[in-house]
Amino acid sequence: MKKIISSMLILCTSLSLLAGCGKRETPSETEVPPAAEDTSGRETEVEINVETESGEIPTLVVANWKGYGADEEFGAPRFEELYNCKVEFVYFNSVEELYTMLQTGGIGNIDVALPSTVYTQTFRESGMLEPVDTSKVPCYGDLMEAYLNLPEATGEGGEVYALPWTWGTTSLGYNPEAVTEEVTTWDILYGDAHKGKIAFFDDYVTALMTSAIHTGQNPSDPDNLDLQVIKEDLLALKENVCTYWASYDDYLNPYTSGEVVIGNMWAGTATQLKNSGTPCNYIYPVEGTVGYVDMWCIIKDTDCYDLACKWLDFMCGEEFQYNFATVEGNAHNTVNNKVYEKLTDEQKAAVWALEIPSKVYMQPVLTPEQQNDWLEVWNEVKAN
Repeated sequence: MKKIISSMLILCTSLSLLAGCGKRETPSETEVPPAAEDTSGRETEVEINVETESGEIPTLVVANWKGYGADEEFGAPRFEELYNCKVEFVYFNSVEELYTMLQTGGIGNIDVALPSTVYTQTFRESGMLEPVDTSKVPCYGDLMEAYLNLPEATGEGGEVYALPWTWGTTSLGYNPEAVTEEVTTWDILYGDAHKGKIAFFDDYVTALMTSAIHTGQNPSDPDNLDLQVIKEDLLALKENVCTYWASYDDYLNPYTSGEVVIGNMWAGTATQLKNSGTPCNYIYPVEGTVGYVDMWCIIKDTDCYDLACKWLDFMCGEEFQYNFATVEGNAHNTVNNKVYEKLTDEQKAAVWALEIPSKVYMQPVLTPEQQNDWLEVWNEVKAN
């Protein structure tokens, strides 16, 4: 599923260079940077914030998927301009890999990270997160209520542990030049027509949810799932799968080469493929589809707490969210109400948000026992 060993070597090297809230010297004269181009339709105020008194500027260490918005030109480089700081990225290929990073030296070195909802719960319950002081996040009141105060990101006393950044689905995508029949159901992955040319997401939560949907169960009700039926269903699917993917590149490369013609994929992957000129259709099967919310959180023992709050505010704020929702070739759904009101129908269609799926199952809150049971099923399927 992932290259943990090599990734951990990279991480250890990175962390040795970025211990704590790393610093670099400030130039002798601080110049106000020019405002980056902003097409959101509002005036942009440039803010300079030198956080130390010693003439040094802080480094914020950010854990994220490579190529996932934050490292775009309108992302980290713009944040560095606004707050006179440096952003360093630590990339991971799966959230399980991120969890391992945090367990093996990341806490106290990584400042902010981007898990999805169910993993946010795992990180919170493991004591890996700092509560977010929403008074230090001015855009908090602009965020869509549907994605605020999710139980996975909320402490027992009502503390906020993560902010929503983007939402989407992991649904069914295919190459219409190779898959010429009508596609309406998950059943198409189980037949012989495309055997050996199917890709499937190597994520135990998404895998079990998708199988639960296919077998007529409700994945949002984990207390009443028949895991044996799900395991048998996933084993049947495995006979047709040629690759389990964990990142954009894992999917894009075999898809564009023709090795893969159909499978479950992120909506963002479908957007990238379509906008690059590669034929791709993305549909919501009649049985239902899996939804997710990716969330920014602040890692325990950060030395850059205030700067981390500014990062959350920038990532979820109007300027970045508009660019993120409209960037050519790699747009994503916004969680910011002000931005959504500005989007045209064409822009919404570009992120598969014009048609709202009728059956979306969000990742459920799992007990530690359920998390272990689900992961055990998935590992047994892959090892069989």
